[in-house]
Amino acid sequence: MLLKRTIKAIQCISMAVFLMCCTTTVDGQQLQTYISNPEVLESNLEFLQKGNNASVKQAIELLKAQGNTIMKRQPRSVVEKSYVPPSGDKHDFVSLAGYYWPDPKKKDGLPYIHKDGQWNPEASKIKDRSDLIQMSKDVRALGTLYYYTKDEQYAKKATEFLTRWFLNDKTKMNPNLQFGQGVRGVNEGRSVGMVDTRDLVDLLDGVQLLSGSQAWTASNNNQLKAWFKDYLNWMLTSNIGKSTQNITNNIGTAYLAQVVCFSVYTDQPQIGRKYFDQMLPKLFDDQFESDGKQPHELKRKDAWMYSNSNLNQWMKLLQLARLVDFDLWGYSYKGKSLEKAYSWMLPYSEGKAQWTYGKKEGVDMRATFEANRKRAELHRATGGAELSVRRNVANAKTSVANAKQGVLKLISGKSSENNTASATAKTTITNSNALSFLTEVNF
Repeated sequence: MLLKRTIKAIQCISMAVFLMCCTTTVDGQQLQTYISNPEVLESNLEFLQKGNNASVKQAIELLKAQGNTIMKRQPRSVVEKSYVPPSGDKHDFVSLAGYYWPDPKKKDGLPYIHKDGQWNPEASKIKDRSDLIQMSKDVRALGTLYYYTKDEQYAKKATEFLTRWFLNDKTKMNPNLQFGQGVRGVNEGRSVGMVDTRDLVDLLDGVQLLSGSQAWTASNNNQLKAWFKDYLNWMLTSNIGKSTQNITNNIGTAYLAQVVCFSVYTDQPQIGRKYFDQMLPKLFDDQFESDGKQPHELKRKDAWMYSNSNLNQWMKLLQLARLVDFDLWGYSYKGKSLEKAYSWMLPYSEGKAQWTYGKKEGVDMRATFEANRKRAELHRATGGAELSVRRNVANAKTSVANAKQGVLKLISGKSSENNTASATAKTTITNSNALSFLTEVNF
């Protein structure tokens, strides 16, 4: 019994020290983030305060301009749709499968038939999905702006969005996705619909960055945790949620990212780790070939978009994996790894190999792949830190410092022992990449 208690104590200490690598500091408090890289946040904030990095200033100004637009938006709610869900309760989220169309051979068009890559405008008439995606992006942008500026107007606006969608009894969404991506004439909802809430990972990243604000209170946060705890329980116990665990394409990746994120946010990291261990071997085995190809995504009409998007989900999981003490970049199964998946796509993005799969007309492969390339480079520079912490708790402080130095090297192109490197990013900062530059890949 004493041995078991000792082992348990050591595990708890190891996890606590390990999480030092996964947090940033706000007003002296340790802050966990889910997508944002803590070393990037801290180095950017330091650059901003010292005024010695023009790229950070430029990115902040561009994000402020986006924030001005967001500040003019009204909070949305699922209850505003005219469509009444099969349950009769407008608080239930509803979406229709976008690639399904009326069957021209049937008088009533039912059941709808699949046309991959051809979006049916009918699916856009129900706004729950698009409203959730927009709100998630807005909350993350507002959280980032608050983190860097401490301007309460951004936290207040984010709180308005979050309250109307999740907290207000009259307007909040029920914590389920029973009617996600329904196919007319076939079903009211299906497991594929779980992809519709993948942007909630981004939303929670923004929520974490609101820490310390007057507008987003501890009570607000506890209420939101209760909502996500209920939603996570539905994901893990409902028929739709459980069946999603067996899907091994991009839907499975998005599902796992949500389970890990929501479990950590609701103070149940052991659940995230359990499903990581349970789902990862099957996902790797089914999603990737030994050379890194993604066969499921390469079958799609828009093969590049789906392959790149799925890799993007895995790159988010790189950050999330740190929170459940897992070295995802170093993981392999039957010789298959995330690094191989990245390396397989890289030459196509650089124009060194010719893309022969689904359409890519009008797609700038280099530009669309850039964020994933930078995430991979950044992880190579900092990703070993948490592994060394697990192996040797005594090295924790050194590992955190080394991770930060890795970021600084990528930014400045040289080591900076005093953390005062003055540099301009190699990347041209634009509206489309300003948020990513400030939170994930500042080089």
